[in-house]
Amino acid sequence: MPSLPPEALSLIFSFTSRSTLCNLCLCSQQFREIAARFLYRSIDLCGNSLTRPIIGFRPLTRLVLRENSIARLVRHLSIRDSWEADPNDPVVPEDPRDPEPEIRKAIVEAATTEEEKSKWLEDASLPVFEDCIMPLFLSQLTQLETLDTEVPIDPSYTTRQMGRILRKDAPFENSNNLNSLHSVIAAHDYDGHGLEPEHIAWIFRLPKISNVYLHRIGSRDDGNGRDSPFGGLPRRKGTCRSLEMRDCLLSHEDLIELFLSFESLVSICYELGNGLLSKARVSWPLIHDALTVHKDTVRDLRLEYLDHEWIPEPYFSNEYENTTVSPTLKVFKGLKRIAIDTAFLSNGEDRSISERHLTDFLPPQIEYLRITHFEHDGDIIFKSIKALLQQKRSEFLNLGRLVLRGKDNFFNRHKDKFKNLYQQAQIEGVQLVVEHNDGFESERFERKWGFDEDVEWQPCSAGFNHDWHWEAYDLRS
Repeated sequence: MPSLPPEALSLIFSFTSRSTLCNLCLCSQQFREIAARFLYRSIDLCGNSLTRPIIGFRPLTRLVLRENSIARLVRHLSIRDSWEADPNDPVVPEDPRDPEPEIRKAIVEAATTEEEKSKWLEDASLPVFEDCIMPLFLSQLTQLETLDTEVPIDPSYTTRQMGRILRKDAPFENSNNLNSLHSVIAAHDYDGHGLEPEHIAWIFRLPKISNVYLHRIGSRDDGNGRDSPFGGLPRRKGTCRSLEMRDCLLSHEDLIELFLSFESLVSICYELGNGLLSKARVSWPLIHDALTVHKDTVRDLRLEYLDHEWIPEPYFSNEYENTTVSPTLKVFKGLKRIAIDTAFLSNGEDRSISERHLTDFLPPQIEYLRITHFEHDGDIIFKSIKALLQQKRSEFLNLGRLVLRGKDNFFNRHKDKFKNLYQQAQIEGVQLVVEHNDGFESERFERKWGFDEDVEWQPCSAGFNHDWHWEAYDLRS
């Protein structure tokens, strides 16, 4: 085999298991160079326990600190269960040890003050507090393209150091670190509260970032004089094109500053989250105002809320302005696909839906519409959908697919109305699909990401990224 050309060896090695690749690295220098490309291209540090730190995280960090050639091979990184406890927790291990030489050297070089260095070295001596190791690890992965992280504590070290790197603070003035990173998911696994915007703001400074997925992010409050962590981002310079926020709740101040940082968003998915996550109030008119920053470029828009039986429908506050009519999406000139909850259609607490609400609300170029929780406004939703279908040939010429999602019991009570809608949709050339679930927790499963839910990351530990299995009724029979 040593006589085979490198191209042939690469092809053979590409079909081998990770354990085989490890053994091949021990055979010869040539085998090591080829096998390492496949062995380190994708690193998944996903443990099976929520109470034990990842085995191998520190040795891997030491490896990339020693060998830049290995660090340059990494294209994808997934991390779960890497932190066991909060550094502020008074319960700490009784056997702290001196940081390993590579880690100590990296901390000494990265710290900007003696006080920071002392605290950093102290935390690095405790093997459960791996947030202080993470920025040392990430900063070496110069060719990293996708990053999948979930943390159960406030990642103060990662937040601070990534911000320094991306702002080009000393000693990173000439650094090209993280310049290839284009897709990031930042998730939080604790079920009591989520990360705050300041912990993830650095992601939007990435020079090549295109897709950002956020899970359990919540604003601290509604402003009250607090500067938004997104306020320091350059205006209309961000390269992010697709933003998805699940189980999140951001204040209006944070939303508007975040949207103002992007040059042009194409896809926005915003799922309102658990009330425990944030103290921010929800105002649909103000969410709408923030979204209109990208009214000429957004193609896909999803506005829904987390559907758990123990989490109530979000309370919509109108204290900012006296609004009695829900804002329209007609100003969004490129919007073609919409997935929306009835709470947004009805302006939240006012429930001010009319028979012509959808025709007045939707942009004429719409191709796809999905309405969730239709059972909350069932009777008037029937009438407004009927009016929409009547206007299909005159105004909504491109509408081709209409999906209604709701609970079993509502559908069973209104089968005849759904059948009539289906027949009308058939006449107008619209594919009508009614999807239902029975609401049993045993039927929930981990969701994929993206508007089409076709983007797969590692599962989120807290269980808040689960959804029911939606089944389509056969409306033809």
